[in-house]
This record gives sequence, structure tokens and C-alpha cells, in this order.
Amino acid sequence: MAVDLSSLRGSEITDRFHLTGVVSVGATATVIDGVERSSGAAVTVRVINPALCSDPGFPEEFRLAIRPVRALDHPNIATVLATAMVDTDRGAAGCIVTEALTGGSLRDLLDRGRLLSPSQALALGLDVCRALHLAHSRGLVHTEVTPSKIMFGDEGRARLVDLGLAGLLGRRAWVDPSSLDNHVVRYSAPEQATTLDPSSAADVYALGLVLVEAVTGSVPFDAGSTVATLAQRVDRLMPASADLGPLAAVLEHAARPDPSERWTAESLHQALVAVAPRLPRPEPLPLVARSVAGATTSELPTVATPTLDESEPPAQRPSAGVVTEPTVPDSTVRGAPETARIGRRRPAWVLPLASGVTVVLAALLVRLLLVTPIHVVPDLRGVTEAEAVNTITPFGWATERLLERSDAVPTPGSIISTTPVAGVELAEGEPFTYVVSEGPTLRAVPDTTGARAVDAETALTALGLTAYVEPVYDESVPIDIVVSWIATDDPTVIAGTPVEPGTAITLRVSAGPAPRTVPDLVGTLSGPARARLVDLGLVLVERQGDFDEETEAGQIVEQSPAPGELAERGAEITVTVSRGPDVVVFPSLAEGIVFADARAELLAAGFEVELVLGAVDAIVSEVLIDGEPPEVDGVYPRGTQVDIVAV
Repeated sequence: MAVDLSSLRGSEITDRFHLTGVVSVGATATVIDGVERSSGAAVTVRVINPALCSDPGFPEEFRLAIRPVRALDHPNIATVLATAMVDTDRGAAGCIVTEALTGGSLRDLLDRGRLLSPSQALALGLDVCRALHLAHSRGLVHTEVTPSKIMFGDEGRARLVDLGLAGLLGRRAWVDPSSLDNHVVRYSAPEQATTLDPSSAADVYALGLVLVEAVTGSVPFDAGSTVATLAQRVDRLMPASADLGPLAAVLEHAARPDPSERWTAESLHQALVAVAPRLPRPEPLPLVARSVAGATTSELPTVATPTLDESEPPAQRPSAGVVTEPTVPDSTVRGAPETARIGRRRPAWVLPLASGVTVVLAALLVRLLLVTPIHVVPDLRGVTEAEAVNTITPFGWATERLLERSDAVPTPGSIISTTPVAGVELAEGEPFTYVVSEGPTLRAVPDTTGARAVDAETALTALGLTAYVEPVYDESVPIDIVVSWIATDDPTVIAGTPVEPGTAITLRVSAGPAPRTVPDLVGTLSGPARARLVDLGLVLVERQGDFDEETEAGQIVEQSPAPGELAERGAEITVTVSRGPDVVVFPSLAEGIVFADARAELLAAGFEVELVLGAVDAIVSEVLIDGEPPEVDGVYPRGTQVDIVAV
């Protein structure tokens, strides 16, 4: 139940922050505007419902939960400036002081009927992913990533709020999930119904549903009640919506029912970056920044811290934080006693002199009233806008505020220049213009595609941009030439897009063709092996091998480099090719040839010859191999014996 803590308005937190106006009252906390006394900077104070702080161990748990969050320094996580336990009329309550986030929340945007385009949702998702990745790397889990927990500064940058606090309060609430409000459960992961310790995967699941709602206007699996909503999403994949465009597949993966199958915050960021080129550049979010209620430090009351005497009755002790008027003696109001008014008679010249002085003073007063006061313009260059406004407000000038970017004064919110300049006298009511820095001058990103890597790095460095080189293999672009580039944190940036100095640009530089994995060619014929290497951009070099009774002629028996090794494109792969079995061809013997001539011809052909019958000078009458007449031009193993009969 919401608790109205508006009575805290006007009080102090740690003697450092002055509370000026209640922004909203919720079930868990009251949000109050405040001002830091020393700097005049606006702050936001969350005061937790005292009923949630009543546990005796809460102050220590609160301190331990917020301490690691205060150590974080990230542009997408709300900066925690201070924490404290404060006394309220409902009991002690924890409070957290953060930077002022006057751009409202994503919930405010959706409640106004403003849906995001897929491009805007992608950009928002990248911001939140970066915040979650840092938190998860430090062992922190948010546990309640909802549109209300994504807030914006007046410059439009998203911040994740209530890191640490959501987990602290959620641990108590999730003991009985049925008691939770459905607006929290509708973004919860299915496993949160069965465990009190949600993991980082639950944050990714919630972010997936938040981005779906931001584009479509509805949360998947929202059944209207806590128990039904949790039951709807157990073991169910998120339904895809055509409104999401290329984001559909990415967000479906983020909201898988099994935590082990979901993206991490880092891999979700990478997946969003990968689909970014398929979407147009996002328009700025239609935020409506509100002004912070309150006073500058010059208008804040001075608070005395009274010393309490414990022996006094409580009713007589001054209340801490209450400004008390000084006690005025009765004599100054009612007059002194009669004896105090009796004295010497005034000299006769006193009254005429007093009258003359009165006339002179009256003349001077008239002159002062008729002459407009003049003030010297102070040197405001480099000071913060809050400090400058505090300085010039008493001078009564008609001020105008301009915004510019400046490399000379790159800090956002600092004064660049004034008109008139410092030292000039300016009467009250006259125009005075001060120029506030929006940050350094934007740089147009050059197109470095096709340039040498060293030239591209030099060009980016000269513009104040940060260059990173990422080697990539490319079949056609020469080595050390930029194949493509991308803005590391914003893949929608194209050539000519203005960006701030320091923006990281990743140069994808050619490392030449990718090395080839040498295939296994042993056992294949040289012809098919050559065709296979041509497809890989490699060259076959053949080396003649030995005769081998076991292998076919032309079959590869050895290769170098070995299979599986890497080779550059165009490298030579040397293979040894078998000559196959050693065979000879049976010659055609002439009719009437004598044994001696036949023997010589057969020996020359590679056969062994045996005269089984007859004489050396006799005519050959019969030729046999293994008892059979040989075939003319037939192929036989070298050394085959030929039996001859000559009569």
C-alpha cells in the first residue's frame, strides 16, 4: 500500500540535501525532488515505505545492498550519491539519493501512448544491455527490470535505476509470489516462481519483454494476475510479432523459458548490434523533461543542529531540522521600564541637526530609487550552469540561455561564453546571454573503406576519434587495406554521421585470403585431387612414385603438407603418384622365327624364356605361358616365364 511521505518536503538529508517537492508516491517508495546544498545541483531522493524497513536487520541489509552499487560508474546506471536512514511520521525509512533524472521513465512514455520504433527499441536495448553487463560482471542482479526502472536524464540517455534496492525488497516479496503486484510479475522469468535467487538470466528475460512491450504495446503472457501470468510463460516460447521486424528473433532468444538457452547481457548486445544495419537510424525518443521543484543554494534555509539535553522533557527539545526564530526580549516590543526612559534632556541643537540629516538621507534615497543599479559581469567561463545562475540571479538581468558545442569547453553544462563579456558594467534589466556547452564539437565520421590501415587510423585520430583495428580475411582486398568499418557502440552510424570525440571506430582491415585447410588426398587419383585443390585455390604438384603391386597407377600414396595443416592461397601441395604394378607387353613374334631370335626379343620385352623342347637354332613351333598360348600385346607381370618348343 502506498504511503504518503510528503511531510518530508522541506527537510534535510545528511545535512547535504534539501528536499523540495514530492514527485510520486508508490507502493514501495516515495520519490522526492531535492537540491544539493553545496552545488545547487538537482537530485532525486527515493524514500522507502517505512513498513518495508521495520525489520531490525534492515538498516545493515540496506547498507550492504547499496554499497556495491555506489562503486559502479557507468553512463547507463543511475549514479548513487548518498544513502541514509531517516525518521518519518511512519517510522524509520531508508532513502537513496541519485542524480536527478528529469526525462521521466519508459513507463511514463508508454503510459502516454508513445510506442517505440524497432530502431528506437534497439538503441534503448543496447543502453540497458551495457548497464546489465557491468552489473552482472560485478555479481549484481537487478531482479526487477521493468519500464519503470528505465529512466532518462534531460539529455535523453537511459539509466537503470534501483539496482541493489529491487533485489533487497524483492527477496521478501517473492517468498509468496501470489502477493506480488502483477505489474512486477508480468516482466518476471518463469523460474522466479520457484526460486528466491533469480540469476542474471532473469534480467535478460525481463529486458526482452520490456522491449517487446515498447514496440507492440503489450507484454507477452500477461494473464492479468500474478499466478496466471507466471503459469502462462512456463515452457513456452515468446510469440513473434511482425511489428518487431528484425528484432523478433533476437528477443525470442532473450526470452527463452530455459535460462540456459537465453542470451547473456553481453551476447544480447552483440545480437542487437548484428541486426542494427537492417534498421533505419532511430529518431530521438519523445521525452518530456520536467523541471525540478526547489530552490538554489542561495535560497535554502540555514539549518542549525541543536544540542539536545537528554535531561530535558521531550516536549522542550527543539526538533532537528526545524528553523527556530530567535527570542526577542519583551523590552524591545513593549518598551523599557519607566526608569530606563528617564535621562538627561537632549541639547537644543540635536533636533535641527537630525532634521538636516533626514533631508540629506531622503535625497540620497530618492536618487538611489531613480538610478538603476549597475553590476560588473563576472567571468563565468568554465563554471557550471548552476553556479553561474546562482551568481547572476541577484543582478536582475534579462537572461537568455543558448546551447552550443565547444572543444574549448567540452564539459556538458559548463559556460562557454557570455554577452557582454566579463568586466563589462551592465544595468539591471538589460539583456545578458550565456552559452552553455552541450559537449565537444561533433565530428563527421569519414569513410575509410579502401584506405590503408595506417592512413585510416591517422585520419580518425586527427578528428579525435578512437580507432581499433580488427583483422579480417578477404579474398579480394589486399593486405592492410580497410575492408569495412563500424562505430563500435552504435552500428547505425554511417559515413558523414556527426559523433562526439572519443567515439570508437572499429576498422576491419584485410589480412589477405583466409588460410586453407589441406585436404586428405592419399588414396585418390591425381585427376580428381587436382580439381579439388583448384577449388580451394591450391596447386597440385605431382612426383612419380615407384611400382606397387597393391595400388593402381595414378593413385596418390603420399602428400606434403599433411592433411589438416594450413596453407596460404596458391600454395603448392606435392603428391607422390604410384606407377602401379610393373607389367610388360607380350610382343608379336614373326612366323618361322628361330628360338635364339625369339628368346632375345622376349628377354628385351621383360620376359624370362625357357626352351622346354628342341634346339636353339630350331624354328619355334609352340609358345606357352602357364600352359596357355599368350595374347599378342597382352599385359603380363615383368619376369613372367615363357615356355618355348622349337623343332
